[in-house]
Amino acid sequence: MDRNGVYRPVDRLDGIQAARGIAALLVAMVHQSSMIGRDPYFQFELPFSGFFEFAGSGVDLFFVISGFIISYIYCFGDKEDSRGVRGYFLKRLIRIYPSYWAALFLAVPMNYIYSGDNGMDFFDLLSSALLIPYGNNMIYSPAWTLRHEIIFYIIFSFLFFNRNFALLVIFGWISFIVFFGFGERLPVVFFDILASPWNLEFLAGILAWCLSRKIGLLSSRILLSAGIVLFSAAAAVDFIHGPIEMPWRLPAYLVASFLIVSALGARSSANFPLRVPGALLVLGDASYSLYLTHPFFQVAVNKVVKMLHLPLGGEILFALGMIAAVAGGIVFYWLVEKPLLTSCRRWVLG
Repeated sequence: MDRNGVYRPVDRLDGIQAARGIAALLVAMVHQSSMIGRDPYFQFELPFSGFFEFAGSGVDLFFVISGFIISYIYCFGDKEDSRGVRGYFLKRLIRIYPSYWAALFLAVPMNYIYSGDNGMDFFDLLSSALLIPYGNNMIYSPAWTLRHEIIFYIIFSFLFFNRNFALLVIFGWISFIVFFGFGERLPVVFFDILASPWNLEFLAGILAWCLSRKIGLLSSRILLSAGIVLFSAAAAVDFIHGPIEMPWRLPAYLVASFLIVSALGARSSANFPLRVPGALLVLGDASYSLYLTHPFFQVAVNKVVKMLHLPLGGEILFALGMIAAVAGGIVFYWLVEKPLLTSCRRWVLG
C-alpha cells in the first residue's frame, strides 16, 4: 500500500510470477528424482540421497499462488467485467483447458507405448479430458491438481452473486474439510477431492492477497525472510525424516507459502516494485507448460540413457532430465501455450 493506505495494482506481478516458475521447477525436480529412484537400472537409488523429495512442496506453493492470483484478478479485472460470472469462467477455462488438451494429446499415446493397456475405460478418458472428478484413473498424473483448481474456481465464483453467501459457502467448505478431510478417503471421488486438505491452500492464497494489501516494505521483507526460513526448515525435515504428510504439511509448507506469497504480493504492487531476474520471469511465464510437459521430456531422457546403456549416475541423469524439462517446457510455451491462449482469447472473448 502507499502512504494513503491504498494498494496500487500493476500490469504484471513479477514476484508472484517468479514464484510460479520456482513452484513448477520444484514439481519437476521431485518427479525426476522419484522416477530415477523407482528404476532398477539405477539400483532404486534416489539422486542426491533423496534431497529433492521435498520438492513436492511446489504444489503447496502453486495452490497458494492460485488463490492469490484469482483474488487479485477478481478485484482488478473480473469484478468490473460486464460479462460477470460468464466472463470469469470463460477466462479460467481458456487458461486451463487448451494447453492441457495439447499435453493430453501427447500423453495418451505415450501412456500406451510405455504402460500398455492400464484398464482405463471411456469414462476414465472423458473424465481425464474434462477434469471431471470421476474415478481415480487419470490418463496424466499431473492433472490431479487441476481438478482441485476447477473446484476452487467454482466455489470462488459465488462472490459474483453475493459476498455474504460466498463467505457462507467458503465457511461450509472449510467445515467439510475439517470434518472429512483428515481421516479415511471418502468413497465418492468428488467428495474426496472436495474434502481434501490441499484445498485449504487456495484459501490461504486468498488470505495472502488480503494481507499483501495491508503491509509495507519492511513488513514484506520480514514475512519473506520468515517464509523462506520456514520453507527451508520443512525441507530439512522432509530430507531427514521423510515426506511431511497431512495434516503436518499445513503448519509447514502452507504457512511458509502463505508468508512468501503475501510478501511477494506486496512487493508486486506499484508501491514497492520488485526487480526480478529475467530468467525467473521466463520460467514463470512458462510455468504451466513446464508443469504440464516435464514428464514427457524426463521420461524421454531416461529412456534414451537406458537404451544406449550410458554409464551415467543418478545425479547426472537428474541434471539432464531437468535441463530437458525446462527447455522443453519453455519451447512448449512459445510454440503451443502462448499461441493457443492468444487465439482462444480472440475467438471467445473478442
